[in-house]
Parts: sequence; C-alpha cells; structure tokens
Amino acid sequence: MKPALGPLARLARQVDGHLYPRRGISSEFLNNFLTMVCGEEEEFAGVASIDQLPRLRRTVAPRHRYQLVINLGDRTSGSLDGHFVALVVTPSLVYYTDPFGLPPPPDRRLTAFLRACGRPVRVSKIQLQDFRSVYCGLFTMLLVWHANAGRPFPLRLPRRPRGDFLKNDQWCMRMLRRLSRL
Repeated sequence: MKPALGPLARLARQVDGHLYPRRGISSEFLNNFLTMVCGEEEEFAGVASIDQLPRLRRTVAPRHRYQLVINLGDRTSGSLDGHFVALVVTPSLVYYTDPFGLPPPPDRRLTAFLRACGRPVRVSKIQLQDFRSVYCGLFTMLLVWHANAGRPFPLRLPRRPRGDFLKNDQWCMRMLRRLSRL
C-alpha cells in the first residue's frame, strides 16, 4: 500500500495537471500553491495582475518584507495570458526577477508600484527560462518559495550552455518536487 501524501506533496503533484500547453499555469493555482507553501504569513502578498497594482500600492508596497508575483497580463483587457514575474522585497532592496532575464516593462502602473516600495530596485539579468517555454509561473513559484524559506537570493541555476534554457524547465520541476518533500 502506498503511503498517504501530505497536502503539500498532493498539491505539488497537481502542478502537472494545471500546466496548460501554450499557456502555463493559472494565477489562481499559483496563488493557492504559494499561500499553502508560504503560509498565511504577511510575507507572501499573493499573485496580482498588472492592473491590480494601483490598488496594492498603498497597502502592500510599503511593507517591510514580502514576496509578490505579478502577472503582466491585464485583467481589464481580458488578457490573462500574461507573463509572471517575481518581486522579493527586503528591508533594504527590491529584487525584480523576470524568468526571461528582461528588465521591467515600461508600464506606468508597475513603475509607480516599484517607486512606492521606497527602496532601490535590483533587476536580475539572469535568464532562467527559454523564450519558447510556458514555465514562467513555475519559475516564479520556485523563486518565491526559495526566498520565503530564507534561502539566498537571487536563485542560482546550475550552469547551462548558452541557449540551452529549455533544460531548465525540467530542473525547475525537480526543484519544486524536492522542496515539496521538505
């Protein structure tokens, strides 16, 4: 008889079921997973689409320390097929990480939110994800989980030959499975 899986391990197994080809995972699943993993603490601020940032600017941005996942898709235009990025806010810095290694887009809502954090913003230029991959939600999940556990940030990947980023998708899944056993 197989041993019963804990709630976290069950949720980690569901990742495969919620990974939509050509679309990745949903904001709802990402939020539920990270809320369960990080707990109901103040440190995980949730998953927000870019059009929700003005509302969060007064309540979330000034906090001392937290993680936030931003879906760059705009809910008001019906475009939730966006791209996920992670913000890890510490008392002295804001780390902005796009799994593609790109700088923040020139969107006034995002710029105003980052300014409201009141700290210098450090942008990670480390490319984790291949441009053909739909794993941005999983990479941000891993980044937030990693930061929430108090591990060094930014996350470092094993060395990959230039242009071989699709292999990082499997590495990301292995890391999520390993973390779910802790």
